Amino acid sequence: DGLQLHFNIPQELAMPEGDRDFAGMLENVARLVENSPVPIIAKEVGFGFSQEAARRLCGVGINYFDVGGKGGTNFVAIEDRREGWFVHEFDEWGIPTAVSLGELLALEYPITLIATGGIRTALDGVKALAVGASLIGMAGPLLKILVNEGEAVLQRYLQGFLYRLKAGLLMTGSRNIGELQQKPVIILGKTAQWLTIRGIDVKRWAAR
Repeated sequence: DGLQLHFNIPQELAMPEGDRDFAGMLENVARLVENSPVPIIAKEVGFGFSQEAARRLCGVGINYFDVGGKGGTNFVAIEDRREGWFVHEFDEWGIPTAVSLGELLALEYPITLIATGGIRTALDGVKALAVGASLIGMAGPLLKILVNEGEAVLQRYLQGFLYRLKAGLLMTGSRNIGELQQKPVIILGKTAQWLTIRGIDVKRWAAR
């Protein structure tokens, strides 16, 4: 069991009725961690965690992160379409999921990471697990199937998703996620550029 604590400042700012009082946030998180009977999971909702944010949260006892990076459901864009008062220039705000994973893994803290935000295929899931996520999550693609095609089709899709996820492990010679996370991972493109600029050497994954 666990309790997810949402960190959704951009969404709150985009909502006309949003909560804009963020004073004492870290102190409140520390109290929750101290008094909760279950682990507190810090969850982003589409904008990703940076190293700096994660470091501060770890400092008050957070050991579990749902990175919720840019690439999935965009709540700023949703709120903008709903109310139309928050300018579109913030629609692209956020840290992509792959980058957020890389930033937090590079901290080398004893933390558990959940990869959400733009996970659309089993291959996306295999990649996230290979980099270092312990869990993956997806919502948008599943909701679309459920709404448009029904529960039976969703069940078949999930069965196929799990099959393809296992196929990805098999094709890398991995019997489990632990073995998958020992395999070399080549990070290229904008993700590699971003991490490199941030002082994170992507060779750490390639040289496993």
